[in-house]
Amino acid sequence: MYNTYNQFPKVYPTVDIAVFRHNRTELLLGRKPAEHAWRLPGGFTDPEDQNFDAAARRELQEECGQLETSPMQYELSMQMDDWRYRSEVDKIITTLFSTDLIFGEPIAADDIAALRWVPVNKLSEMIANGDIQPVHIPLLEKLADKYSANA
Repeated sequence: MYNTYNQFPKVYPTVDIAVFRHNRTELLLGRKPAEHAWRLPGGFTDPEDQNFDAAARRELQEECGQLETSPMQYELSMQMDDWRYRSEVDKIITTLFSTDLIFGEPIAADDIAALRWVPVNKLSEMIANGDIQPVHIPLLEKLADKYSANA
């Protein structure tokens, strides 16, 4: 019983994927059912994933279908302010990857109801208008800062 109640806090690893096209001027965003705001594709890692890169590829395929993309590029890792864990000692840390679409048309699947391409230079406006899931705002702000010059 002691071991059940006296565990160290846990970190749950997730991956998020920024899929770009047109020289990184457009970014793919998804929307879950019954949500109005947009987010990056991604999710929790699985014990079967060999590494976070493999987890990102798996999540991308699950949520966006069969796409041919460039190799995953590490962007950043950060703790997420996920509402499900705000009052918990356990937390989520995500690893954000980016990749470029080479071939294929994204198709919403798994827990994603819709997908859309968004101009990178419109991300700040979408954030200001409340069109982005709050938990994903820090990730998209970093991407907008880094890639808006391309747009």
